[in-house]
Amino acid sequence: MQIIGDAQRGAPRHDDRRSVITIGAYDGVHLGHRAVIAQVRERALELGCASVVVTFDRHPASVVRPESAPKLLTDLDQKLELLEATGIDAVYIVRFDEDRATESPTAFIERALVGDLRAREVIVGEDFHFGHKRSGNVALLAQVGETHDFIVSPSGSVSVRNDDSVMCWPWLAPAAREMFSSISVPPRSLHPARNS
Repeated sequence: MQIIGDAQRGAPRHDDRRSVITIGAYDGVHLGHRAVIAQVRERALELGCASVVVTFDRHPASVVRPESAPKLLTDLDQKLELLEATGIDAVYIVRFDEDRATESPTAFIERALVGDLRAREVIVGEDFHFGHKRSGNVALLAQVGETHDFIVSPSGSVSVRNDDSVMCWPWLAPAAREMFSSISVPPRSLHPARNS
């Protein structure tokens, strides 16, 4: 697995193939994440492209709303280990800082997805948002894709929320980290009061 991108540990683009890409924080690399990555790998194989996960050196919320940023299950090194185990060709790490937080969605697409990764297809969930103030969405991504010759496809995965569900019991945290790497648990089941 190649590590590329604009983050400190990033390296130049690994080859000249176009890419099938998914984008997200990928904290914990749980079964839902793995299903999306498997979809990316399958499409990349069909199209003769590189399979790429675009992720961040820190959770974007830690920059834009630090007071309510989620507690993470994995640090960047752990996340990279888990992503490598999926068989993905490359991980593009975005250095997320104040400057990146103000980048427009179109600038991000043109810089990272088109310029750096030569996107052929981008696979994201229907509720995907990105860019300054989360102003980018799937419709904008598809519109820019028409101009830059890439398509946007829906992921076949269920979104899993990362909040304080697992971290509220300190003794559970190590087991939860292990659990989320191997099985999928609906987040609501960890909040009995919310299940009613």
